[in-house]
Amino acid sequence: MLISAWHFCGYTRPMNRAILLLALASACTPSTEPTWALGSIYLEPEDDGATGFISWSIYGADWDRRMDERHYLCAVVTRIDASPGSACPDCTVGFGVASRPLETDCPEGFDTDTPLPQLSALGLGPVPSELVAENPYPDVSLGSYAQWNGGPWTTWGWMWPEELEYTNTVEDGEWDGRRTFVGWPSWAWELQPEED
Repeated sequence: MLISAWHFCGYTRPMNRAILLLALASACTPSTEPTWALGSIYLEPEDDGATGFISWSIYGADWDRRMDERHYLCAVVTRIDASPGSACPDCTVGFGVASRPLETDCPEGFDTDTPLPQLSALGLGPVPSELVAENPYPDVSLGSYAQWNGGPWTTWGWMWPEELEYTNTVEDGEWDGRRTFVGWPSWAWELQPEED
């Protein structure tokens, strides 16, 4: 319903104006239903494996339209412990992963009402062809691959040495078991798919 400014700005009854303001405000209020999760990763070497965390940013239903931060709801940090494991077909390094929730500012019950995917394996290798165009550090990034909840290998996104974010230069981006890596996903996890 379109409402002209002339009609709204003084030519309606005060009660009608209040009802209209309430309706307009509720129409502009972002959804508070957790719908999307975007998981960035921090991974540092430990012995012959690695440890770190996934930081999940949780967004409301309309976030996917413009990826606007006003749809941000809360965050969940999941700790990951990675041990050497079998690599995915396109990977040069592979880890088996145990993960557990570490902390959150989400409402109580969020983790049971809206379960996040559990990372069960992580692989690093060449950036897949479908992600090359958006690669944040073309000469250095690795592709990241994941198994979620024990399922098949999927492309996750990109990973690069953390020092690159501070120095803007590194010799190479290969996992050497000495440097900390950070990564960004190429997609968001839909927590509650729309019903048809």
